[in-house]
Amino acid sequence: MEWATSSENQKHAVETGLHKSGEDSPEAKLTNEQILYIRENPDGLNLKQLAEKFGVDQTAISLIQLGKTWKQAGGTIRGKIEPHVTDEMRAQIVARYKAGGITMRELAKQFGFSLKTVWKIIHELD
Repeated sequence: MEWATSSENQKHAVETGLHKSGEDSPEAKLTNEQILYIRENPDGLNLKQLAEKFGVDQTAISLIQLGKTWKQAGGTIRGKIEPHVTDEMRAQIVARYKAGGITMRELAKQFGFSLKTVWKIIHELD
C-alpha cells in the first residue's frame, strides 16, 4: 500500500484494468471507430446531424471534437469546429430571421451552428 493522490489512483486503476474507459466501459455509447469518424467528420455534418447519427447530444459531439472526452481514441483534435455552411442553409437562416419570430440563438440551435456563425450569416460577414 502506498500514498497517492486521487488523480494518481485513477490513473493506476485505468492502467491496471480496474477501471474501464472508452469503448471498454459498460456505459459507453460509442466505439473508437465512431469517435474517429466524429473527429474527422468526412461528410462535413454539423453538430446536430452528428448527434442524430450517433444517438448522443450535441454537447457530447463537441466535447469529442475538442478532445475533452475520449482522449484515448486518438484521431485529429481540433479547435471548435463549425460545420460547413451551404448556400441553402445560409438562405434558410436569413429568410427565417427576416420573417421574424425566431431569434439568432434559436436558429443556431436548429442548424447546429454557433451563435457567432449565425450572426455572421445574417450580417453577411461569413
